[in-house]
Amino acid sequence: MEKIGSYYWNRTYGPQGLPAAKIFCPCMQVAAILCQKADIWLFSMDQRDIVMLARDYAEDINRETKPAIILHNNLPLLPEDPDLNLLRYPARTLFMDDAEYIKYVIFPWFGKLDVVVKKANGSNKTYASMEDLVVDYGSGNLGSDDVKLAFGKGINNILKPIGEHFINNVEAQNLYFARKLQDQITADTLKIILRNKERQSLAESQNSRRGAATIVFGSADRKEFSQD
Repeated sequence: MEKIGSYYWNRTYGPQGLPAAKIFCPCMQVAAILCQKADIWLFSMDQRDIVMLARDYAEDINRETKPAIILHNNLPLLPEDPDLNLLRYPARTLFMDDAEYIKYVIFPWFGKLDVVVKKANGSNKTYASMEDLVVDYGSGNLGSDDVKLAFGKGINNILKPIGEHFINNVEAQNLYFARKLQDQITADTLKIILRNKERQSLAESQNSRRGAATIVFGSADRKEFSQD
Protein backbone atom coordinates (compact mmCIF):
# COMPACT_ATOMS: atom_id res chain seq x y z
CA MET A 1 0.00 0.00 0.00
CA GLU A 2 2.85 2.38 0.78
CA LYS A 3 4.38 1.76 -2.64
CA ILE A 4 1.07 2.34 -4.39
CA GLY A 5 0.41 5.48 -2.39
CA SER A 6 3.91 6.83 -3.07
CA TYR A 7 3.06 7.05 -6.77
CA TYR A 8 0.27 9.54 -6.05
CA TRP A 9 1.31 11.37 -2.88
CA ASN A 10 2.68 14.84 -3.40
CA ARG A 11 1.10 14.83 -6.85
CA THR A 12 -2.67 15.11 -6.94
CA TYR A 13 -3.67 13.52 -3.65
CA GLY A 14 -2.35 13.62 -0.11
CA PRO A 15 -1.64 10.52 2.02
CA GLN A 16 -5.10 10.75 3.61
CA GLY A 17 -7.07 11.40 0.42
CA LEU A 18 -6.21 8.52 -1.94
CA PRO A 19 -9.37 7.37 -3.80
CA ALA A 20 -10.16 3.66 -3.92
CA ALA A 21 -9.85 3.64 -7.71
CA LYS A 22 -6.19 4.71 -7.38
CA ILE A 23 -5.60 1.64 -5.22
CA PHE A 24 -7.44 -0.97 -7.28
CA CYS A 25 -6.16 0.16 -10.68
CA PRO A 26 -2.42 -0.53 -9.98
CA CYS A 27 -3.33 -3.85 -8.36
CA MET A 28 -5.23 -4.97 -11.45
CA GLN A 29 -2.43 -3.81 -13.76
CA VAL A 30 0.17 -5.73 -11.77
CA ALA A 31 -2.08 -8.80 -11.71
CA ALA A 32 -2.44 -8.59 -15.50
CA ILE A 33 1.36 -8.62 -15.87
CA LEU A 34 2.05 -11.46 -13.45
CA CYS A 35 -0.91 -13.75 -14.20
CA GLN A 36 -0.73 -13.86 -18.00
CA LYS A 37 1.68 -16.21 -19.74
CA ALA A 38 3.69 -13.66 -21.69
CA ASP A 39 7.47 -13.80 -22.08
CA ILE A 40 8.08 -10.09 -22.70
CA TRP A 41 5.95 -7.01 -22.04
CA LEU A 42 6.13 -3.70 -23.88
CA PHE A 43 5.10 -0.54 -22.04
CA SER A 44 5.53 3.17 -22.57
CA MET A 45 7.69 5.19 -20.18
CA ASP A 46 4.65 6.68 -18.47
CA GLN A 47 3.86 3.18 -17.15
CA ARG A 48 7.24 2.79 -15.44
CA ASP A 49 5.73 3.04 -11.93
CA ILE A 50 3.45 0.06 -12.63
CA VAL A 51 6.37 -1.91 -14.08
CA MET A 52 8.52 -1.30 -11.00
CA LEU A 53 5.59 -2.15 -8.74
CA ALA A 54 5.16 -5.50 -10.54
CA ARG A 55 8.87 -6.34 -10.23
CA ASP A 56 8.97 -5.31 -6.56
CA TYR A 57 5.96 -7.49 -5.80
CA ALA A 58 7.59 -10.42 -7.63
CA GLU A 59 10.62 -10.04 -5.36
CA ASP A 60 8.48 -9.75 -2.22
CA ILE A 61 6.72 -13.07 -2.93
CA ASN A 62 10.00 -14.74 -4.02
CA ARG A 63 8.67 -15.39 -7.50
CA GLU A 64 11.06 -17.59 -9.50
CA THR A 65 10.71 -15.66 -12.74
CA LYS A 66 10.32 -11.91 -12.83
CA PRO A 67 8.54 -10.24 -15.76
CA ALA A 68 10.79 -9.09 -18.60
CA ILE A 69 9.55 -5.63 -19.55
CA ILE A 70 10.75 -3.24 -22.26
CA LEU A 71 9.95 0.46 -21.97
CA HIS A 72 9.66 2.72 -25.01
CA ASN A 73 9.35 6.49 -25.33
CA ASN A 74 5.95 8.12 -25.87
CA LEU A 75 5.03 9.03 -29.41
CA PRO A 76 6.06 12.59 -30.29
CA LEU A 77 2.56 13.19 -31.67
CA LEU A 78 1.07 13.30 -28.17
CA PRO A 79 -0.02 16.68 -26.76
CA GLU A 80 2.44 18.71 -24.77
CA ASP A 81 0.11 18.92 -21.78
CA PRO A 82 0.99 15.89 -19.57
CA ASP A 83 -2.26 16.21 -17.63
CA LEU A 84 -4.44 15.70 -20.70
CA ASN A 85 -6.46 12.53 -20.12
CA LEU A 86 -8.84 12.63 -23.08
CA LEU A 87 -8.25 9.27 -24.79
CA ARG A 88 -10.03 10.35 -27.98
CA TYR A 89 -8.25 13.68 -28.34
CA PRO A 90 -7.21 13.92 -32.03
CA ALA A 91 -3.58 14.75 -31.23
CA ARG A 92 -3.24 11.40 -29.43
CA THR A 93 -4.27 9.48 -32.55
CA LEU A 94 -2.39 8.35 -35.64
CA PHE A 95 -4.52 8.52 -38.79
CA MET A 96 -3.91 6.66 -42.07
CA ASP A 97 -6.20 6.74 -45.07
CA ASP A 98 -6.95 3.83 -47.39
CA ALA A 99 -4.41 4.97 -49.99
CA GLU A 100 -1.56 4.81 -47.45
CA TYR A 101 -2.56 1.33 -46.34
CA ILE A 102 -2.75 0.13 -49.93
CA LYS A 103 0.62 1.67 -50.81
CA TYR A 104 2.57 0.63 -47.72
CA VAL A 105 0.79 -2.60 -46.71
CA ILE A 106 -1.16 -4.25 -49.51
CA PHE A 107 1.27 -3.81 -52.41
CA PRO A 108 4.41 -4.75 -50.40
CA TRP A 109 2.59 -7.80 -48.99
CA PHE A 110 0.91 -9.20 -52.11
CA GLY A 111 2.71 -7.35 -54.89
CA LYS A 112 -0.67 -6.52 -56.42
CA LEU A 113 -4.23 -5.44 -55.74
CA ASP A 114 -7.19 -7.35 -57.19
CA VAL A 115 -10.26 -5.17 -57.65
CA VAL A 116 -13.77 -6.14 -58.72
CA VAL A 117 -14.80 -3.26 -61.00
CA LYS A 118 -18.56 -2.71 -60.97
CA LYS A 119 -18.43 -0.40 -63.99
CA ALA A 120 -16.94 -3.29 -65.98
CA ASN A 121 -19.84 -5.62 -65.15
CA GLY A 122 -18.09 -7.00 -62.09
CA SER A 123 -14.96 -8.15 -63.87
CA ASN A 124 -11.67 -8.48 -61.98
CA LYS A 125 -8.77 -6.14 -62.63
CA THR A 126 -5.32 -6.59 -61.18
CA TYR A 127 -3.13 -3.59 -60.41
CA ALA A 128 0.60 -4.21 -60.16
CA SER A 129 1.56 -0.80 -58.82
CA MET A 130 0.16 2.11 -56.86
CA GLU A 131 0.73 4.41 -59.83
CA ASP A 132 -1.58 2.37 -62.10
CA LEU A 133 -4.25 2.37 -59.40
CA VAL A 134 -4.03 6.15 -58.98
CA VAL A 135 -4.28 6.76 -62.74
CA ASP A 136 -7.34 4.54 -63.12
CA TYR A 137 -9.01 6.04 -60.07
CA GLY A 138 -8.30 9.59 -61.22
CA SER A 139 -9.80 8.91 -64.64
CA GLY A 140 -13.08 7.78 -63.09
CA ASN A 141 -12.84 4.20 -64.37
CA LEU A 142 -12.53 2.92 -60.82
CA GLY A 143 -14.96 3.76 -58.03
CA SER A 144 -14.05 4.33 -54.39
CA ASP A 145 -16.38 1.54 -53.26
CA ASP A 146 -14.50 -0.93 -55.46
CA VAL A 147 -11.17 0.13 -53.94
CA LYS A 148 -12.49 -0.11 -50.39
CA LEU A 149 -13.82 -3.62 -50.95
CA ALA A 150 -10.50 -4.75 -52.45
CA PHE A 151 -8.58 -3.11 -49.62
CA GLY A 152 -10.77 -4.75 -46.97
CA LYS A 153 -10.36 -8.16 -48.61
CA GLY A 154 -6.59 -7.74 -48.66
CA ILE A 155 -6.41 -6.76 -44.98
CA ASN A 156 -8.64 -9.70 -44.03
CA ASN A 157 -6.35 -12.09 -45.93
CA ILE A 158 -3.35 -10.73 -44.05
CA LEU A 159 -5.07 -11.13 -40.69
CA LYS A 160 -6.65 -14.51 -41.46
CA PRO A 161 -3.79 -16.60 -39.94
CA ILE A 162 -4.10 -14.64 -36.70
CA GLY A 163 -7.81 -15.39 -36.45
CA GLU A 164 -7.22 -19.05 -37.17
CA HIS A 165 -4.53 -19.16 -34.48
CA PHE A 166 -6.91 -17.81 -31.82
CA ILE A 167 -9.65 -20.19 -32.95
CA ASN A 168 -7.53 -23.34 -32.89
CA ASN A 169 -5.12 -22.62 -30.02
CA VAL A 170 -6.48 -22.98 -26.47
CA GLU A 171 -3.65 -20.99 -24.86
CA ALA A 172 -4.21 -18.12 -27.30
CA GLN A 173 -7.93 -18.14 -26.47
CA ASN A 174 -7.14 -17.89 -22.75
CA LEU A 175 -4.86 -14.91 -23.40
CA TYR A 176 -7.53 -13.26 -25.53
CA PHE A 177 -10.26 -13.58 -22.92
CA ALA A 178 -7.90 -12.52 -20.13
CA ARG A 179 -6.94 -9.43 -22.10
CA LYS A 180 -10.59 -8.71 -22.89
CA LEU A 181 -11.41 -8.92 -19.19
CA GLN A 182 -8.50 -6.61 -18.35
CA ASP A 183 -9.71 -4.06 -20.92
CA GLN A 184 -13.16 -4.14 -19.35
CA ILE A 185 -11.71 -3.68 -15.87
CA THR A 186 -9.58 -0.77 -17.10
CA ALA A 187 -12.58 0.85 -18.76
CA ASP A 188 -14.67 0.48 -15.60
CA THR A 189 -11.84 1.93 -13.51
CA LEU A 190 -11.56 4.94 -15.81
CA LYS A 191 -15.30 5.50 -15.48
CA ILE A 192 -14.99 5.45 -11.69
CA ILE A 193 -12.07 7.91 -11.79
CA LEU A 194 -13.94 10.29 -14.11
CA ARG A 195 -17.06 10.05 -11.97
CA ASN A 196 -15.04 10.84 -8.83
CA LYS A 197 -13.46 13.84 -10.58
CA GLU A 198 -16.88 15.13 -11.62
CA ARG A 199 -18.17 14.79 -8.05
CA GLN A 200 -15.06 16.51 -6.70
CA SER A 201 -15.45 19.38 -9.18
CA LEU A 202 -19.13 19.72 -8.30
CA ALA A 203 -18.34 19.78 -4.58
CA GLU A 204 -15.63 22.41 -5.09
CA SER A 205 -18.01 24.50 -7.17
CA GLN A 206 -20.71 24.31 -4.51
CA ASN A 207 -18.23 25.21 -1.78
CA SER A 208 -16.99 28.22 -3.74
CA ARG A 209 -20.57 29.42 -4.22
CA ARG A 210 -21.27 29.08 -0.52
CA GLY A 211 -18.12 31.03 0.25
CA ALA A 212 -19.15 33.81 -2.13
CA ALA A 213 -22.62 33.95 -0.55
CA THR A 214 -21.09 34.25 2.90
CA ILE A 215 -18.89 37.14 1.80
CA VAL A 216 -21.83 39.01 0.26
CA PHE A 217 -23.97 38.38 3.31
CA GLY A 218 -21.22 39.63 5.60
CA SER A 219 -20.73 42.76 3.52
CA ALA A 220 -24.45 43.50 3.72
CA ASP A 221 -24.36 43.19 7.51
CA ARG A 222 -21.48 45.61 7.78
CA LYS A 223 -23.23 48.09 5.50
CA GLU A 224 -26.44 47.91 7.52
CA PHE A 225 -24.53 48.29 10.77
CA SER A 226 -22.72 51.40 9.50
CA GLN A 227 -26.04 52.97 8.51
CA ASP A 228 -27.44 52.41 11.98
